[in-house]
Amino acid sequence: MKFMRKAAFAAVLSCAVIWSGCGDTYRPIAYPQIPPNPDPSSTDYVVVANNNGSTSPSSATIIDVSGGTDLGDRRLGVGVQQLFFDAGLSNFMAPNPGSDSVSVSSISAVNGQQGSVLTRLLSPGSQPASIAPINFSSFSSTYIVNAGYISSSSDPTYPCPSSGSVRQFDLSSHVAISHNICVGPTPVYAVLSPDQSQLFVLDSNGSVYVVNTKSETADLNNPITVGSNPVYARLSLDGKYLYVLNSGSASISIIDVAFTSAATAVVGTVPTGGSSPSYMTIDRKLQRLYVANTGSNTVSMFDVTNTMTPVPIQTGISVDSSPNSLAVLMDGSKVYVGNSGTYTVSVIDAISKHSDPNNPSAPPGYRAIKTVAVGTTATPSNPSAAPTDTSTRVNWVAASRDGSRVFAATTVSGDLNNATSIIDTKTDTLLQDSKGNPIYVSAPVQCDPSLGDSCSCDPKTSQCPRMRPVFVLNRASAYDSTVATSN
Repeated sequence: MKFMRKAAFAAVLSCAVIWSGCGDTYRPIAYPQIPPNPDPSSTDYVVVANNNGSTSPSSATIIDVSGGTDLGDRRLGVGVQQLFFDAGLSNFMAPNPGSDSVSVSSISAVNGQQGSVLTRLLSPGSQPASIAPINFSSFSSTYIVNAGYISSSSDPTYPCPSSGSVRQFDLSSHVAISHNICVGPTPVYAVLSPDQSQLFVLDSNGSVYVVNTKSETADLNNPITVGSNPVYARLSLDGKYLYVLNSGSASISIIDVAFTSAATAVVGTVPTGGSSPSYMTIDRKLQRLYVANTGSNTVSMFDVTNTMTPVPIQTGISVDSSPNSLAVLMDGSKVYVGNSGTYTVSVIDAISKHSDPNNPSAPPGYRAIKTVAVGTTATPSNPSAAPTDTSTRVNWVAASRDGSRVFAATTVSGDLNNATSIIDTKTDTLLQDSKGNPIYVSAPVQCDPSLGDSCSCDPKTSQCPRMRPVFVLNRASAYDSTVATSN
């Protein structure tokens, strides 16, 4: 189905407050309270999105960084591929494309497990694929990116029958507070300008549509033309430019956020130095931009001290198969690369240059100095099996705020051992328990009768298939009070 396609980046609980996008009316079923948030100074955590197919509820697993322990799971809507923190960093949001809704949950656990989850229904057919990241602590709202078409029968007041749409989402009440704003035919991602006056909506047709957030309109006749198949974007360190990553043309388009004409908005284009790039991230410490070139199995490094002109430092840094995610430690010393075509995470030394062992005559450069095998082949009869199952695939990586851990969402053929692997960044080995066994945080089972599911496999008596971990959300640099930052 359309909502399952993956952009750069892609069950309603009985205790949820359900909100309808049709007619802007509430339909209260119950009124759960999001519990008090944990003290962020004493607790750090990451949240893993677990996908459960095109028809069943997804979930989120909350992991404590210090011990690598599972703090609890949350039932979400259908088809979750990404997660986003709100401005407080203690509640996370999940667009549910398969159930036309957005789920909001706190990190805090209720009765040790399922916390309160708010589910906000959108217009039928919305298929929300993404949410504009919260790049500033002053942001009071964000925007939901809807990849689906909204017919006049599902929302007669604000339909978008032949295009995608965006919709404003309040970060205090966690309610969609505006109508559907029609944008391009295939929107995939969006970024708010620093002053929140403009929303830049990437469309896979090679355009960026700009929404005036005050008038809540988009100039559909004059989008900004960028490269082929844009998939991701992020603001420069000073918030003055938007870097748009174009997968089809292997380039980065630089848009002046203060543009006066769509025709002159793009002030530069930089080749990524590899094919089919899918993701990029910025290291604030060393002022560098990193790009994962999925098609050429490489990573590129750029200097973004001059925010208008990313300057290549080194392209073609070899990693393993199909890199699709990057995690930079807060001190900028190392870059961890999730390789979606295999079961490994590559570790790039971003400080020291090294000789190429395969070409000793080549000048030293930045290189992947280690490859960490993740995933597990563990079974009940062999719980400490080595993490070298070649059917394992790394779907996403993210680093903890203190840089001590990197978390890799991994899937294994058969789905029996899907889990999140944890890398100790001091040794670049898998985190181990007191007995020397690797620590994994297992994904929830695909079907759980204890939650009222009708299942053919009972996890109390059998080893049942698990959901597929697809994304990891961290708190490392979600926003900064003065400038836009990494998300």
